[in-house]
This record gives sequence, structure tokens and C-alpha cells, in this order.
Amino acid sequence: MDEEPFYEPWGPVYEAPNPDCAACPCHTARVCDNGLWGQASQPTYPGGRPYTAPCPCRTASVTPPQ
Repeated sequence: MDEEPFYEPWGPVYEAPNPDCAACPCHTARVCDNGLWGQASQPTYPGGRPYTAPCPCRTASVTPPQ
């Protein structure tokens, strides 16, 4: 699949899914790369149980999320 968004004439935009962060099991790479933890939904395990361990990327960050 191409990495560029594919625009349909009737409206939807199809984009490749964002890859998971290589450094943590709880967010996608976009969330960790941009420090968007405060805007991300609470991550869950595959069974739906809430992920309660702290995000290692957030813990290692020197600047708190906005």
C-alpha cells in the first residue's frame, strides 16, 4: 500500500494505519513522537482491559504533554 493518502471522490480519505511505537506497547508512533499522550485515548490490552502501566515514552520525556 502506498504511504500517501488516497482521496475518494465521495469523501472518505484512506490512509495507512499508523505503526505502533517501537519503544512502548501502549501507543502508536505518532502519539509518542509528538508527545500527544494527553490527547490519546486510554490504551487497552487486546482483550479490552485498560493498560495501567505507565507509558515508557511519557516517563522518559523531559517535557510534559500539552
